[in-house]
Amino acid sequence: MQIIPLSQIKPNPNNPRKINPESLHGLIESIGQIGVLEPIQVARDGGKSYRIVFGERRYHAALAAGLKEIPAIVANKELTPEEEFEMLLVENLQREDLTPIEEATAFRTALDLFGCTQAALATRLGISQPQISNTLRLLKLPEDVQQDVSDGKLSACNARALVAHDEETIRKLEPKLQGATVIAAKKIIEAAAPKPQPDNRTIDILEDLNFRWRQGDINKVITLYAQGCSIREIAKEAGRANATDGKIEVITLLLHLHRQGIVKVNFGLFSKVAR
Repeated sequence: MQIIPLSQIKPNPNNPRKINPESLHGLIESIGQIGVLEPIQVARDGGKSYRIVFGERRYHAALAAGLKEIPAIVANKELTPEEEFEMLLVENLQREDLTPIEEATAFRTALDLFGCTQAALATRLGISQPQISNTLRLLKLPEDVQQDVSDGKLSACNARALVAHDEETIRKLEPKLQGATVIAAKKIIEAAAPKPQPDNRTIDILEDLNFRWRQGDINKVITLYAQGCSIREIAKEAGRANATDGKIEVITLLLHLHRQGIVKVNFGLFSKVAR
């Protein structure tokens, strides 16, 4: 641990957490009285400069309290942007410091930065792939609705239930869902925006799928699709030996899951069914 002048430290521009100055009042008062008890962690940023890896709230509170220096742990090696962002993300997830929208934005940044699939990112972070995919769905909402989620006016669960609807329906339903329980929100959505019923042929196929597909198969299809596997590969891995029937089953299942908002299907993929 070192004692580093605050003038040599700068915030991390990639921090997924947005610092609200109003939330620092208690911490500023505490630091002003007893100092910073837990060191921040920093990485070298060239010369005598340092970049915060985590501990940014303590940094800002120390500045506001009038401190000139702060205890810090300096990373013992030069971190790559990927390593640094991974440390930032894991730290915030473990502390549960992120709002749902900040978490979704962080997942999107990580996927772009690492160039990996959701499944690979989930393994890397020690969380489930559905947690990542469900959280990312929040970014499909209009920005003002996302802000209501960040502000705590609308729960993340109720917000996800809006994703499958058009913007006009979202704006009509969102005020009614603020503060509603999950069960109440479901009833509000079903009453105001009932889902279209599939035709009889689709119903027959889905009834057959419900009988033939085990839950494990469905989860495998979701995972393989998220990894970018082709329809043929998904059918084979899911144990469907008959290539044509297997691909039809996979497509029907994906469309069904798409309507339920469980996966977001890229319909362009179906032009490559023969793969």
